[in-house]
Amino acid sequence: MTSILAAFQTANGYYVAIAVVLVLPNIGLQWLKWRFLLRVGATIVRDYEVTASLFCGFALGLVTPVRLGEFGGRALMFPSSMKMKIAGLTLIDKAATMSVTVATGVIATWLFALRTHWFYWSSWAVVLPAAFVFIVTFIVITKRRIVWEWMRCKGQHVRRADELMTKMENGLAIFPKRDLLYVILLSSLFYLTFVTQFYMFLNAFIDTGFWWTTIAIMTIMIAKTMAPALTLGELGVREGLSVLLLGFLGISQAAALSSSLLLFVTNILFPSLIGAVFLFHVPVVVRSAT
Repeated sequence: MTSILAAFQTANGYYVAIAVVLVLPNIGLQWLKWRFLLRVGATIVRDYEVTASLFCGFALGLVTPVRLGEFGGRALMFPSSMKMKIAGLTLIDKAATMSVTVATGVIATWLFALRTHWFYWSSWAVVLPAAFVFIVTFIVITKRRIVWEWMRCKGQHVRRADELMTKMENGLAIFPKRDLLYVILLSSLFYLTFVTQFYMFLNAFIDTGFWWTTIAIMTIMIAKTMAPALTLGELGVREGLSVLLLGFLGISQAAALSSSLLLFVTNILFPSLIGAVFLFHVPVVVRSAT
């Protein structure tokens, strides 16, 4: 604790300021992507509804394991008849971000493994599950009708499950494949913004080289994605991985932990607190919509 406090006291304010300012394009890119998904896949919505839906998802995602609450949070702004369709669109949003994280992370993990030598064989624990997730995600997005028909057959004896799958399929099926490219582009820009933020926070505490530090950050992100995070807001998972993996580059535990905590505060906690404010207004919005 003493070393962390000392790290904050000597932090470079210039780099911290840059990283904090980057939270604006970070959230802005997520907002643009969510508005695009809603307008293409659901209906014409007002910008306020897009904003409230996104931030309510942030708030409920923080207090639920694996951020599952984000699916329900984003649907709060909409009538009950649309909730499963919104869940399907949220699934596309998350799948696009995961695809970018996994595609870049697999390459980064191999490079990082080669750099750290003895970590080489243990990198299979990240690469193989990541490759599996990427393949499954790709199949679900590109061959979604076949996947849903198979799932429906498996659940054909359960009427309620079949109804839920049909509603969620409608949220996926009406989304044109050609628009996925735009979603992937926004997800890639969001990913780059996140990596840049992490890099800036690290440099606020210690001077680090750009190339291998960036590779390590990408490795941390894919490892966090593959790790079974049951903590609220995934707090502790990213921090532990940061201390472990950045340590291979000679970065102190205090610098790694401090930068990861700042990343949590700016990108997860801060938007979630704003989302908590929106949650108080959800009943009013729903009543006025109905």
